[in-house]
This record gives sequence, structure tokens and C-alpha cells, in this order.
Amino acid sequence: MTEDRGALCIVLHSHMPYVEGFGTWPFGEEWLWEAVATVYLPLLELCREAPVTIGLTPVLCDQFEAMCGDAGRRFAEFMRGTRAQIHAEDSEGLERTGHPELAEEIRRAATDYVHAEAQFERHGGDLVGAFAALCEQGPGELWTGPATHALLPLLATTAGLHMQLASG
Repeated sequence: MTEDRGALCIVLHSHMPYVEGFGTWPFGEEWLWEAVATVYLPLLELCREAPVTIGLTPVLCDQFEAMCGDAGRRFAEFMRGTRAQIHAEDSEGLERTGHPELAEEIRRAATDYVHAEAQFERHGGDLVGAFAALCEQGPGELWTGPATHALLPLLATTAGLHMQLASG
């Protein structure tokens, strides 16, 4: 095995359409909150020592920044209220219908959400800052992308291409 760095590059690219502030179901903030709880917060823990490149699009970062304010409060309320209630109802229903092993898994999964909310609070709701700190302190790197996650070869004008790249 070679000691040369750069023989392999792992890039974790992430994007989410803009949903912050558009209600919850079916394609509103709940989608963002689920991704924060089940993908982005666990990714922060997982990648502490990993030499990976994490791509966060401007659209995603803008939503992360909103979570330092009212969106973060709504996330925490959703985790403590709605999400916890749904897990409780689901596990009780599974117990009643003779599926204790599935009920146990729902209860276990519920602890993931409790952990995610606690981790969110530890970061002060600042996910952009948490990813920046992760890459400043560890072996990882941050990347971004076009301003609106446009498919660059399909843009109609050169000016549009330049705007996407300059803004992203």
C-alpha cells in the first residue's frame, strides 16, 4: 500500500431542495428535519477522523443557517413532540398487533432522534459552523457547488453559468 495522499478521494455530495419555511408535510420542512436528524448530524460524528470531502450546496447551507433561528426551534419541537409521539404510537400499535420485535426497533430508532436533537443543541443549531469546524480540525475538506444546484451543461447562457459558479 502506498503512503501517497490523493490515491483515493471520497466526496460526499449533499443537496436538498429549498423546503425551509414551507410547512411540514409532505414536502416541507419535515423533509429537511429528517435529513438533519438521520444524515447530517450522524455524518458530523462519523467523519471526525475521516479524510473525506463533504460537498454542501448553497441551497442546503442557507437552510442550515436558518436553523440557527426559528427553523431550529421548529426542528427541536418536531423532534420532541411530533416525532416522539409518532414513535410512541407506532411502537404501541406494533405491540398490540403482536409484533414486539418491530416495536422494539421503533423504540430503538426513537433514541436516534433524541440523540440527534441533543447533538443539534450541542452545536447551538449551527450546522454550517459544525461542518466548518469538522474540516478545520480534522482531515476532511468542504466543497460547495453551483448556487442553485443547476445542471451546468444544460444552462442556456454563459452568463448564467458564470453566475452559478461565482455565487456558489
